[in-house]
Order: sequence, then C-alpha cells, then structure tokens
Amino acid sequence: MKPKEQKAIQQAQTLLAQNNVAAAKDALAKYANKNKPGEQLRFLLSMCMAILGELNEARNIALLLIKQNPNNIEYYKLLGSIYHDLRAYDQAITAFESALKMNSNDFQTLSNIASSLKEAHRQDEAMTYFKKSLAIQSNQPDALTNYGLLLQENVQLDEAIRLHQKALQLAPNHMIAMYNLAYTLHEKGDNNAAIQMYNKLLQSAPNHVKALCDISYIYNKITQYDKALAHLQHALQFEPENEYVHLGLGFTHKKLDNTDAAIASFEEAIRINPNNETAHYYLAIMRGDNSMSRSPDKYVQELFDGYAETFDNQLVEKLQYKTPSLINDMVKKHIDVSQQYNILDLGCGTGLAGTYLKDISEHMVGIDLSSKMLKKAGDRNIYDELITTSIDQYFEKHDFQPHIVVSADVFVYIGDISGIFKDVTKALHKEGIFVFSTEDTQEDDEFILKDSGRFAHNETYISALADTNHLSLIDNQKTILRYDNNKPIHGRVYLLKK
Repeated sequence: MKPKEQKAIQQAQTLLAQNNVAAAKDALAKYANKNKPGEQLRFLLSMCMAILGELNEARNIALLLIKQNPNNIEYYKLLGSIYHDLRAYDQAITAFESALKMNSNDFQTLSNIASSLKEAHRQDEAMTYFKKSLAIQSNQPDALTNYGLLLQENVQLDEAIRLHQKALQLAPNHMIAMYNLAYTLHEKGDNNAAIQMYNKLLQSAPNHVKALCDISYIYNKITQYDKALAHLQHALQFEPENEYVHLGLGFTHKKLDNTDAAIASFEEAIRINPNNETAHYYLAIMRGDNSMSRSPDKYVQELFDGYAETFDNQLVEKLQYKTPSLINDMVKKHIDVSQQYNILDLGCGTGLAGTYLKDISEHMVGIDLSSKMLKKAGDRNIYDELITTSIDQYFEKHDFQPHIVVSADVFVYIGDISGIFKDVTKALHKEGIFVFSTEDTQEDDEFILKDSGRFAHNETYISALADTNHLSLIDNQKTILRYDNNKPIHGRVYLLKK
C-alpha cells in the first residue's frame, strides 16, 4: 500500500472514531479521485457513503469489491447492510446468507439477517435468526431491541419490554431502544411509564418528531390536550411538512373544540399528501359531510393494532361493552342450541363474540383488519381459522358457507353496508342467520357519520336492505351497546334469516 493511501486511511479512521463521517469520506474520496485506490480504502469509502445515506454509490463500490474478492466476508456484510437501508430486503438477505456461508457463527450477521427477514414479513425465520445470534452473544443492544420489536409486533409485550430494557442496560443512550420501549409501554397500557421514557428520549433528541407525535397521542388519550398541542407545535418547528404532525394537530384541535384550527390542520395534511385517507376522513367529520361511506381501512387497522393489548379491559370493564353478550343471547334465542354450526365472525377483534359462541361451533372463522387483534383472538383457542382481511376481500376470496354470521360493533366503521348484506346473503347456508349490531340514528339519512367518527344506521335502512336481499327480519332489539364518557351509546341488535 502506498504511503499516501495509508495516510488517507489512517486519517479517515481517526475521523470515524470522532464520528465525523463526512470528513472521513472526503479524505478517502480526495485520494480516490487522484489515484487508483486499494480494497481497504474503497471498503471504508463505501461504508462512509452508506452511513451518510449515499446508498446507490455505496452499493456500487461494494459490488465491485465482491467481484474483485468474492471470499471477503466483510464485503458481503457491508452489501447486506446497504441493501437493507435501500429496503431491498430480499437482496439484503441474499448478501447476508453469503456471509454466513463463510462463518455461520457470526452473531452480527445473524442479527442483521434477522432484521431483514423481519422487514420482509418473514417473522418466524427472523425469530430463529435472532435467537441464534443472541445465543452466541447475548449482550447485543441492537439485536435485543430489534428482537423485542419483533415480539412487540406479535403482541408478546412483556417479553418485548424485557428485551428493550436489557438493551438499555447495556447501552443507556440507545435511542432506538428508548423509542421501542416507550412505544411498547404505551401499547401495554402503561401510559405514565411510556411518557417518562419518551421524555428521556426527547432530552437527548428534542427533534425526534416521531416521539413528539407519539407522546402527544398519549396526552390526547388521557385528556391532557394542552400538553398534546404543545408537543405537536414543537414537532412542527422541526418538520413543517410532516403530514402526521398536521394530522395530530387536527385531532387535538378537534378535542379542544377549535373547529377552524382543526379543519385547517387536516387540510394542511391533505395538501402535503392528497392521499392521506385519515385526514380526509376527519375533515368529513368536522364538516358534517355525510358522503363518506366508510372509515379508511388503514385508520381502522392502526386504531385496533394500538388497542390490541388493552382492548378487552378498556371495553368490557371501563365502557361496559355489552354487544357480544347481546348478540349471543339473540342467536341462541333463535337456534337449536343442542346443534353445532359453521360460524363466521366479521370483525372478530380479540374474539369476545367468539367466546360466547364456541359451545355451538362446528367450525368458526374470524376475520379482522388488525393482525394484532387476531393474535389476541388466537390466544383464546376458539377459532378454527383467523384471517387478516377486510370484509369485502374475504368474500371475494373465500367460499365458506356459514350457518351463522355475526358482526359485533363493526358497522360503526362502515356506513354503506349494502355490499356486505349482498355478500352475506350469498354465502349464508339455507335458512342461515345474520346477527349484527349498529349504533342508532333517528335522522332521515340511511346512515350518518357522527362527530365521534363512528357511523350510525337508520332502522328503516336496515329493513330495506333485508327486503332487497330477501332476508326476513326476525328480531330487532334496541339497547345500550356501551358507554362513552359516561354517556350511553344507543344502538340495536338485529337478527335476519335467509
């Protein structure tokens, strides 16, 4: 190696030790632009470019290094990391697998391939590789918190919290672990501990916009709206073009009855991203626009993914949620309870309705948009099948013929349910029954989008849909479905027969 090249490498390594990546890259590039660089310099240059986000250039150098020397494990590890950052997860996995062929016990590569597998939604494989990596070297903060994040996605929150905490014991200033722990504590329902961890993170990184948005969401949940607003306004200083900051501002202003400010914030979110369905949805609520026919699927999915761990306690104990038991009573009032039936549970959530119906189930299928809610339903061991899908997509792809279709507190997120009636009628077994709940409205409209963001349906509309689909309206009971802010939510439970 030439003395000048050695000097450039040493200078870059010193600058990297000082976390001055940009200067290190400049020192390496200055030599490479005037001379033919060797492998070590080009490797360091590619690594610096990758850190600085110059990913395509970094990848090209790494590929040339591998072509020149295909037996160097570090080149494959670098290429895999670059592909991961490019979100080209399949290529990242291939590169890491090549590295593992050279050393199957390289714990860092095992951890990296696990992270890429997680992002590629190959969760079972990712878990296997995380376990292998941590079995070889248990004190890996990155691997611990990434594995914890995977467990969090699988609603194994207690174990996820333990892993995030262990990562922070090893690296107290690990910002990703702090964020992951705060987020998991919130999902667990421990809002105070989550706020404390978010605040600790924000002390180190006051411009962490995701943390600012998350903590504002918690403050909204616990009705500390002024604090929520302050954190979002702080976030706006750092990222004025962030649609989610404006979305949060709109939601908070709505809670504070600042109607004009809420509308302006939702409009700003839409200006930044015209395809932001949640902003369009809330704008329709604020304007009393009844043309919206359903809540956006993404909004419903994210809402219930966030509630999965605390859903049962929140609804049953705090909001006195009665709909599943009311549906159960109506079903068993009109069937032979000594028989077994094929049952389809539309929007099954955590399986509250299924718990009541398991004693009459021959084969029970539950569907829901929220994969995390379905994992909680799976823990009950009462469903024969659980499918993450929307209702309309389910009927497009499946030909299950149920005797009983139930839907508890689902149509509050769907205004126009005419298509669902058609699909249910087609799928139902001869003389099958369809039992569901709706929130009630006395307005003349078939359905209305309420200020709560939930749909209510007119009784006349339900009767008309039954007639159109040749379903007999056998039972119809007005009731209190649950409570919201200590106010009763009035609705109905209907039973229709084919």
